[in-house]
Amino acid sequence: MNHIDYIVHVIVMPIVLSIGMINQCLNVCTLLHIRTSIFLYLKASAIADILSIFAFIPFLLRHANLIDLTWETGMLYHAHFELPLINALISASALNIVAMTVDRYVSVCHPIKFFQNNETKPSRRRTMLIIVLIYFTALMIYFPSVFQKKVGVVVDASMNETIYTIVRNEEVEAMQVFRFYLILRECICRWGPVLLLVILNMCVVRGLRKLDKRNWFWRQPSTTSRYENCAQRQNRTPRDDRSRISVLLFVTSATFIICNIPASVISFFIGRVSGSMFWQIFRAIANLLQVTSYLYNFYLYALCSSEYRHAFLRLFGCRSSPTPTSTGDSPTVRVSVHGKRCQAVVLLGNEQQESPVDDV
Repeated sequence: MNHIDYIVHVIVMPIVLSIGMINQCLNVCTLLHIRTSIFLYLKASAIADILSIFAFIPFLLRHANLIDLTWETGMLYHAHFELPLINALISASALNIVAMTVDRYVSVCHPIKFFQNNETKPSRRRTMLIIVLIYFTALMIYFPSVFQKKVGVVVDASMNETIYTIVRNEEVEAMQVFRFYLILRECICRWGPVLLLVILNMCVVRGLRKLDKRNWFWRQPSTTSRYENCAQRQNRTPRDDRSRISVLLFVTSATFIICNIPASVISFFIGRVSGSMFWQIFRAIANLLQVTSYLYNFYLYALCSSEYRHAFLRLFGCRSSPTPTSTGDSPTVRVSVHGKRCQAVVLLGNEQQESPVDDV
């Protein structure tokens, strides 16, 4: 069991975290060149990932036996704050993805309500407030976990020094209130986001399909002129970009489920890990799956968002000006009256050109 623990947490995990740090730094630098409000959630998620990678450093040093066991303050941090801080930052990253999915769901399935909210409060300011609340909520949810472990004291008579160890606080873990807290914590930080991501993404995909069908119906040309065909091709570009963002949300949600569910399961059986080879291997796999989420975000965003790719090229000076076409940013909907028909119009970023997307 010690051999498995050493391979996973001392050899493999530092390599994964090092690659993940490079990817997340590139991710943040690229997102800084995108001003659309929905990408603020991705930026906040990437920053939480970077902070969690830094929080992993004491965890890796402890598993590599590179810490001073006679340093009481350091052992207090390892016992009480190490894992709660890591898990809180990972949860903050995941909750930002959930918030982005909710924003996407409202903009696609309830566009008029989305527009009214943007009129009463600026979208960017509201997004920043939500991000701050997400970070604060994640830290508060994991605060009771600081009492799950405690520091034990062992006196080494031969060396005449005091050695501190980390032991489980069985009295706290045996309390019914703490067991209820563990269930509530996993429901809020893991199982709840999984359920929300699955339901909301299904609704977003269904809403986009309805939009495409309605757009196809209202945009049937009366004559087959060359200018109308060109206009239709231009109008299809935002739809394709929105579809790519929806694919991005779906893939991100699927990888979130795969990477976080094993870690959620192990939290309920943590007391059996130390004495079982099966649970030791399962914990190692769960920890590795959880940190592999740092690896794929950068590539998924580049694959699914043309605006992200253009921002990445501008980062290295390969593109001098922003692309004229918007991507899948949350559409702002305006109600405009044309005769007796009320038509919703998508405003693509800050552009002056407007294209009808739906009839209300």
